[in-house]
Amino acid sequence: MRCYVAGDLEGIRAFQSEETGRRMIGTDPKEWYADEDADAMGEAQLPDLIDAGFSLQILDIEGFEEGSVGWGAANVVQEIGSETKIPSRLTAVFHLERGHWRVVQMHASVAVANEDAYGLDLPTTFEVVAESVRESRPPLGVSTAPDGTVTLLFTDIEASTELAERLGDERWTGLLRWHRATTERAAAANRGFVVKSLGDGFMIAFPSATDGIRCASELQRGIAKGWEGESIRLRAGLHSGDAVRDLDDFYGHAVTVAARVAALAQGGEILVTRVVQELAHGGNFQFGASRVAELKGLDGAYEIVDVVS
Repeated sequence: MRCYVAGDLEGIRAFQSEETGRRMIGTDPKEWYADEDADAMGEAQLPDLIDAGFSLQILDIEGFEEGSVGWGAANVVQEIGSETKIPSRLTAVFHLERGHWRVVQMHASVAVANEDAYGLDLPTTFEVVAESVRESRPPLGVSTAPDGTVTLLFTDIEASTELAERLGDERWTGLLRWHRATTERAAAANRGFVVKSLGDGFMIAFPSATDGIRCASELQRGIAKGWEGESIRLRAGLHSGDAVRDLDDFYGHAVTVAARVAALAQGGEILVTRVVQELAHGGNFQFGASRVAELKGLDGAYEIVDVVS
C-alpha cells in the first residue's frame, strides 16, 4: 500500500507473485483481471490516481500466515485530494516465494451501505431488537421515572459480522459472553433494565437520561479496553419517551427513534437526541455540536448530539 501511495511501480511489481493464476478484483464490474492483465490495469490506473492526490488512511490492518500461505485485510479510507474520502476494504492472499511474501490475489472494494448496494432495506441488529420489543411489549414499569419517562439505550459492536468470521465460533462465543457480562454489570450499576438482547445487540431501559448516558459511557470505557487482545468498538444511541401516557406510541415510536439514532453512531460514539440532552442537564456531561438528521422510516428531522464525555 505504501508503494501505491508513492507511485512506486517497481516496488509494486516486486510484491507480485511470479506464478500464474493471479487476480485483481475491484468494485467496478469490469475489474476482474488475471495475471498480466491485472498488472497492466493496476499500472495504468496508478498515474491518474497519483496526479489526483491519492492517499490512504489506514483504520485497521492485520495479517495471518499458515505455512506458505498468508492473507490479510485492511479497513481504509481512500483520499483523493482534500475533499474526496472513500471508505474502502482491501484483502489480499499471499504466497511465500523464495523467502518473500508475494501477492496472489488482491481485492479492493468501496464500502457501500446495503441499502445502496442491493436497493433493499436490510435490517440491522438495532432494528431486529426494536421490532422484537414492539411485538412482545415487555413491561417497563421498573425503569419508568415518576413522570412516566423512560430512556432507552441501544448498543452493538461495530463490524461484528466481520469480527465473528475472523474469530471463529468458539472465540466469538467467548467474546459474546464477556460482552454480555460487561453490559449487564454496567446496566445494573446504573439502574438499567436489559429489555432485549440479540447476539451483540442490546436494548436497555433507564428511569433517567442521566443513568442512560452514564451507563453508555461506562460501557464504552469497558469495551474499549478490548478482549483477549482484540480491539472492540461499541456503537450507542439513546432516546427518551413517555411510556405511561400512550404505550402504543411509545413502543411504536420511541423505541424506533432510539434504534435509528444508534444506527447512526460510529464505533466509539454515543449519540443522543436533543430530548435526552435536555433531560440530562446538570449531569456533568459534555456534548459536541448538534446536527440535524433524518431517521429512516420516520417523518421529520431529529436533532442529534454526540456525548463527548
